[in-house]
Amino acid sequence: MPRLRGVHGGGTQYTALCPAHDDEHASLSVSEGQDGRILLRCHAGCETAAILAALDLTLSDLFPDPPRERAQGDRRVVETYDYIDADGYLVAQKLRYEPKSFSWRRPDGCGGWVYNRKGVEIPLYRREGLKSTSVFLVEGEKDANTLTRLGLPAVCSPDGAGTGSKWRDTYTESLRGLHVAVIPDNDTVGADFARMVCGKLDGVAGSVRLLDLTALWPELPEHGDVSDLVQKFGETPETAQKLAELAKKTPLFEGAGNDRTEPAETRAHGLSVVSASDLQQKELGEVQFVVHSLLPQGLAILASPPKYGKSWFVLDLCLSVAFGEDFIGYPTTQNGCLYLALEDSERRLQARLRKLLRGRNAPGNFYFSTTAHDLSHGLLDELTAFLAQHPDTRLIVIDTLQKVRAPGGSSDVYGRDYRDVGALKAFADAHGVCVLLVHHLRKMQAIGDPFERISGTTGITGAADTTFVMARENRSDAETMFSVIGRDVEMLDLALTFDSASCVWRVAGTADEVVRQREKQAYETDPIVAVIRKLVVQGGGRWSGTAQDVLNAGVIYGCKRLAESPRALSNRLKVLKPQLLTYDGILYERVGNGTGGGRHSFVRADSVAFTELAEAGEPLPFTG
Repeated sequence: MPRLRGVHGGGTQYTALCPAHDDEHASLSVSEGQDGRILLRCHAGCETAAILAALDLTLSDLFPDPPRERAQGDRRVVETYDYIDADGYLVAQKLRYEPKSFSWRRPDGCGGWVYNRKGVEIPLYRREGLKSTSVFLVEGEKDANTLTRLGLPAVCSPDGAGTGSKWRDTYTESLRGLHVAVIPDNDTVGADFARMVCGKLDGVAGSVRLLDLTALWPELPEHGDVSDLVQKFGETPETAQKLAELAKKTPLFEGAGNDRTEPAETRAHGLSVVSASDLQQKELGEVQFVVHSLLPQGLAILASPPKYGKSWFVLDLCLSVAFGEDFIGYPTTQNGCLYLALEDSERRLQARLRKLLRGRNAPGNFYFSTTAHDLSHGLLDELTAFLAQHPDTRLIVIDTLQKVRAPGGSSDVYGRDYRDVGALKAFADAHGVCVLLVHHLRKMQAIGDPFERISGTTGITGAADTTFVMARENRSDAETMFSVIGRDVEMLDLALTFDSASCVWRVAGTADEVVRQREKQAYETDPIVAVIRKLVVQGGGRWSGTAQDVLNAGVIYGCKRLAESPRALSNRLKVLKPQLLTYDGILYERVGNGTGGGRHSFVRADSVAFTELAEAGEPLPFTG
């Protein structure tokens, strides 16, 4: 409860302001279930994962003390395998039993265990702390431990090659640049899984080789693995040497990603290098833009507070790109689009689409989805499959980033932010597309830098190529400031207005132009300015008097009270001084009068009075 605001209630039932959205109505219900669990429900529709993320909690924090593990017959734990993330934190533990079976548990944060792995991103086994640039990839933890004892670095995925096993994109990314030798078990399932993994790693890893253990032991039994081979030959340096030589002699995996013409010296230690002279002459081509000068290929972020109209913004963007029409005044390159509208329904999308199309037929190269897996459960695989079916697609919008983030993870929030956004950037770069992430701003104001309001750490903006922020100084302002920063675009600040009739965003001008327009409007409606104009006209181009005289004139001319006091009026005139000259050509000066408070002098620069003063040699405003 201390982490929530606006808490009301008592006992086992409470309400509070939901931390996952801009809540003003205590939309969050908090209660205790019969089993001791804490139950959260946001009546505005926020998911539990989003609420926990906003509170910096995990799902396990909602549960009471973990249940005790129940004995099942003669089953006993014979081995435990610790899965450690890149920051050295234990994220889960796999238990091996006899008779052979497995189960999972994870730390509950209080010194105990939760007996499942729900909501936890499981890394490769033994990937943490790997220093070698070459690694064996095997099917199980037992095999990885066997090779490690031989002095051969080895990893495995958490589910082996059995039915339901998955190879995550995060596993591929964690082996980027390394030289990987894949060792399958001696069966069809193992061989198929190994070939699939090699295909995933091809072009990402420094090199990929698919080893055949029967080359060392032709009589290897069916379902036999590398641990069986080591048991056969002995856990000795000689056996380690045999495996190392097998990896060295095995040809590169036959995939398009392995560059067999690259000199060996440039592949040393998994580092691909290019000389400065070669880079100088290399033809790399121009940066490709989806929206010219505004949205290039790569990873982009659009952030604003909730309910600011950014969903209308990105929907109009996709339609403009799909049609090849201008977007907020900028030309687009016609391309296919995919919009993952993960917080919307088809009914709402249809209504918005019809509103924006205004009777036109929808483009055939624009696709929607209201569901998608997150980054740890196959999102990048889904996007890759979509691009294979729709190769003309160059813009993918994900609304919102929070909906596809990998759940759980380490306490390194910056690392998690950079990992998630970095994975999407790597995908965008690999496929030559633009991925635009819709995100949120914090409620706090950031003086002078709207980008500091983006929710999360700088790991999010640091991984992005282009960042857009939509914000207003006051929510009631007519204009929304649209700020742009990026590696391949010029820094830009525009003022946008939302046409509620057409539901289209339009450019009102640059931010500086809008500020000047507001300043001029405020000047023109200032009653002090109106009074000064009348006094100067009445005086034939010149007037002087005390601050009290100006206040009295305001009453005579029927204006509301100009200021609370002569001092307050003097301070206001000091602010108006440059504007009086700019907009009305009136030179203003305050001349001290001992202890009497001074006099205020106003002279039109184009008046006869100004000329007469100059000829008489009298002091003029601004000349002292």
